[in-house]
Amino acid sequence: MKKYIIFIFTLLSTSLLAQNEAMNLSKYWQYRARLVDDFMVVGEGQGKSIPAGGRDPVANCQQDWWMKRDECPEPKGTGKLQWGDGTIHLGYYITVLATELKLLSDARQDTEQTAKELYYAIRAFERLDEEAERRYGQSGVKNGFFIRDDVTNDILYDENGEANFPKGKNSAYQCVKSAGNCGKANVKEGYFVSQDQAISLLFGFTCVAQLIPDERWGREDTFGELAAQNTHRMVSYMREHKWRVVAPDGKKAPNRWGGDFRPFSYSIAKTATRITKKKYQKSYQSGRSRAMGAVLHGSYDWLFGVQTHYNHPMIFALMVSSDAWDRNKMGAYCKRSDQEMYALADAVLNDKKLSKRLPFEHLSAMLNTAPKDGPCYKTPGCTAPDGWKSNNRWLHPTHKNGNKHGIHQEWNGLDYMMLYNFFHLYYKEKLPVYK
Repeated sequence: MKKYIIFIFTLLSTSLLAQNEAMNLSKYWQYRARLVDDFMVVGEGQGKSIPAGGRDPVANCQQDWWMKRDECPEPKGTGKLQWGDGTIHLGYYITVLATELKLLSDARQDTEQTAKELYYAIRAFERLDEEAERRYGQSGVKNGFFIRDDVTNDILYDENGEANFPKGKNSAYQCVKSAGNCGKANVKEGYFVSQDQAISLLFGFTCVAQLIPDERWGREDTFGELAAQNTHRMVSYMREHKWRVVAPDGKKAPNRWGGDFRPFSYSIAKTATRITKKKYQKSYQSGRSRAMGAVLHGSYDWLFGVQTHYNHPMIFALMVSSDAWDRNKMGAYCKRSDQEMYALADAVLNDKKLSKRLPFEHLSAMLNTAPKDGPCYKTPGCTAPDGWKSNNRWLHPTHKNGNKHGIHQEWNGLDYMMLYNFFHLYYKEKLPVYK
């Protein structure tokens, strides 16, 4: 009887596991459809192929505190879309598309739509790179100095006057909070390149270079070539300006907006060499990166406790991209900081075993709890449990159970999609066919 009961429980647990994993894959595609339908417009042209970070369907555009603070246009109506950290979310989007393309290709599924989106996403970054100088009254040039987004209220409707959010329906969204729409065009306002924006993009380009370097869309350059070109421009700009953000008018961005790359310079240079495969130069290191940058690169672990929680995602992303930590160190610090996705990414991108601190059951349970309608916090009908109330739990893990800043929004769900794809890449033998 005892053996029979154990057998029955084993069957039940195996069946439940299979159901959960099938539901998590189905949920992934729900999130993907929601992303492109409700949080962005895919394609070429101003504002396109850059995911919004969040949306507030009941915000009053003329009374919203955040719109007023950032000097945004305040049209009549309700519903706000927010692109505050546009290139961070663009880097995450590139990460999702690169991992998705790899998984679809391995499963011998159609990759056309994913490849098309990835091409437009990378071209969107090039558009932001070229746009930045125009904000200073100069000719646009692709040189690695970029703006965070170029989204304006024009994104709300298509050329036929049909609503884009959600597509084809009467829009509930009448205003946009973004770098392209608000504030003043200078680096002191925090709308241009910064530490966190660049590091997120480099993380995405690392995924492209490691997972799908030879894939392409149509007759364009391979994705590996596009990642290398943009990495070269971005990191060369940092290096040439002594690892500081310097605007076309010669003014430096304050470090309150991430204007000083020197603490991360060694790790960034090492990442760039990896992505470009030394195509443009043997190394991106300089005297400064080999000095202070190298010292800090080697001490991120024992100085981890004194770093702010805002720095943790940047450290993890760079440790993965530069393949700097062993699996045990990565697992221990990621678990401690509630940023397990980076340990999974490290295992996948750097061909390592995952730390025993992060067992399959722990990661699967995180995916199980993600709400099918997407992450959110205190918006009408929000059902997100603790863990999925942040605009991105890998960017703001301290907000995963909500925030005290009065930011009540529905989020784009890129955090779930990143976790799921790395989880599937690592455990694909245990999971349903990726289709």
